[in-house]
Amino acid sequence: MKRINYIFQKYISPLKTSKFIKNTFSLFSGLFVSKLIFLVFTPLLTRIFSPSEMGEYAVFLSLSTIIAIFSTLRFEDAILLAKSKRDSQSLAIISLISSIFVIILLFIVIFFLEDKISKILNINSEFLFLICISGFVLSIRETLINLLMKNNDFSRVAINKAHNALGINSMQYFSKSILGFSMLSVSKVIIDIITLIPLFFTYFSKSSIQLKDFLYFKLKKIAKIYRNFPLYNLPSSLINNISQNLPLLFISAFYSLELAGFFSLATRVLRLPVDLVSQSVRKVYYNEASNLQENRLEMFSLYKKVTSILFVIFIPIFLIIFFAGEEIFSIILGNEWSKSGQISRLLILWFLMLFINAPSIVSFNILGKQKVLFYFEIISLFTRLLTLYCGYYFYNSFEYSLLLFTAGSVIINLLIIIYIYNQLRQ
Repeated sequence: MKRINYIFQKYISPLKTSKFIKNTFSLFSGLFVSKLIFLVFTPLLTRIFSPSEMGEYAVFLSLSTIIAIFSTLRFEDAILLAKSKRDSQSLAIISLISSIFVIILLFIVIFFLEDKISKILNINSEFLFLICISGFVLSIRETLINLLMKNNDFSRVAINKAHNALGINSMQYFSKSILGFSMLSVSKVIIDIITLIPLFFTYFSKSSIQLKDFLYFKLKKIAKIYRNFPLYNLPSSLINNISQNLPLLFISAFYSLELAGFFSLATRVLRLPVDLVSQSVRKVYYNEASNLQENRLEMFSLYKKVTSILFVIFIPIFLIIFFAGEEIFSIILGNEWSKSGQISRLLILWFLMLFINAPSIVSFNILGKQKVLFYFEIISLFTRLLTLYCGYYFYNSFEYSLLLFTAGSVIINLLIIIYIYNQLRQ
């Protein structure tokens, strides 16, 4: 009994007052609701939308996310590292200004090269402007979310994510089932804009931006302090996102939109635990580890603990997908989508690495090693492109492309984890 009390007092009781646990749970609860909404609506959506339509929507999401990453120059990531509230607001202003300039530039390019771009990307030309708008809205959304998290307002972020998921899925389903319109992409843009409004009011009800925050010399000074983000974090994040979406874009271009649809559904389902648990932990770990920059020993301890816990959490998911993935997809989503279950088995090791490497990726920013991460991402991009193309060129096989891609991705992620482990241990 004494031993049990000792364990409770040492390990369980501190969790009740742990700031890290509370913030993680706040984000986790919001993401849990949003992913639960996705799980509820997915069997409905797969019965009214074809794999080709889902594939086209997945390409839309991929391209809009890439634009969102590029448009802010990644200054929004620096918000959580800012030394003061004023600095974080200045970084948000820089992100907004950058996004506006990038979107205007993209509109000009699309206006003159619309047909050529749509042919290269294998999508309808009318989607191009919508993709840009979606990317712009996403960039503003991420900036506001980071501002709220800097103020430790994690619950508001979680609630907004849940509302966003409910709105998007509801509009996609009812617009098709009742009105007969296929509005997968349009629904997302509309709801993203609507749910952006509460984020504005939530932040500015507690904070104010003064005119001096817009002064050129002030913004220039802040941009110079955090110049590593556009110099190294931006290329790294951009390359990483392209690498993550490369299989989908490759499949739609070299195989078919139908296979892209099967692939996109498999990755969306497998990404549920990554988004639900790993990314919640990642954001809170980023905030907590940033405060431990001067205490490398404590940061190393936190890193090992978080990475180990993530690994243990994913083991049951790995076993379920590997042994029963195809059956689960067929029963829940319909026989037409059994192919997605087969694909999930080929990708499960890749998602294991995505799940456990979240603390490693953000540690590059905290340690000021963005340049090293950039090199890793360059190697990763070429490795993934090479493995996908080898599967196509030598075997003309969709499955071989995915197997080789997974193998290359696992190796790269293992090297990243080993590198950060050794850096923190020093």
